[in-house]
Amino acid sequence: MDPSLQTIFVDPVRKDGLKYVGEYVHGRWWNGFLVGNGVRYQVVRGIPDFVGLPCPEGPIFNKIEPFIRLWYNLWDISEIRKACKEIAFVDGPLLEVAAGLGGGFVPGLLRLKQDLIILMNDKDIRVLEDWRCFSSRKNAVDKAGQISLSFSAFDAEKMPIRDGSFSAVTSLGGFNNIDSNQINAVREAFRVLRRDGLLYLLEGWFEREEISRIMPGLVHYIERFYPGLLRGESLESILEDAGFRILERLEISSPWLRYYSNQVLLILSFNRLKPKFSLIKAIKP
Repeated sequence: MDPSLQTIFVDPVRKDGLKYVGEYVHGRWWNGFLVGNGVRYQVVRGIPDFVGLPCPEGPIFNKIEPFIRLWYNLWDISEIRKACKEIAFVDGPLLEVAAGLGGGFVPGLLRLKQDLIILMNDKDIRVLEDWRCFSSRKNAVDKAGQISLSFSAFDAEKMPIRDGSFSAVTSLGGFNNIDSNQINAVREAFRVLRRDGLLYLLEGWFEREEISRIMPGLVHYIERFYPGLLRGESLESILEDAGFRILERLEISSPWLRYYSNQVLLILSFNRLKPKFSLIKAIKP
């Protein structure tokens, strides 16, 4: 955990402050606990874990390497390249929500600037351990281009983060993978952003009428659990209801983006529906 991020963690329910107790390696947390008022959360190899899934032993970074290579294709998409250039030069720390094996925007950002302060989040600590192993290996072989990634496993619906901790929140296909409550996750993103902080989301979606025609039984399920999958305007409405002001929305067409889709989107794609993708930039006024 980068030293500049070691004061931002709070209890995800009560939002009380937490204190780290444990081992340090080169000024970074290693194995220990975040403790507070009657609560204790484990820190495993530098990764605060607010979920409790078992963490694997040993490097398994080969799982994410195909996604690293995929960025050679994504970088050719001018809208994504432009967004990465804007995000990379935001003044302050960044939070990548629901990073997954693909890492969201992080691989693209590291192509531009390697000393960024980034906290990568996922609900699954095994995914984050993959990324930790990848960054450690890269730093071991590339002394000239050290990267400083930090990680934390938590549910984006209940972020264990202090108010106003980040200058930008980003997610590439992540919010439509949040299976708890997308609306609360957007509200939490708003809360942890600083004033004038930026939000960048790239998400896939379908027209409601298309889903009703092909798989009508899924519409109610999607409305309840993944409302952002129903038209691009649905996600915009969720953002505006949380307090964001939309600055820009760009439609993107690329077959490579399907690799960042959630399971529902993939099921619909296999049933002859073509997803559309929107890149949304918003600000916390």
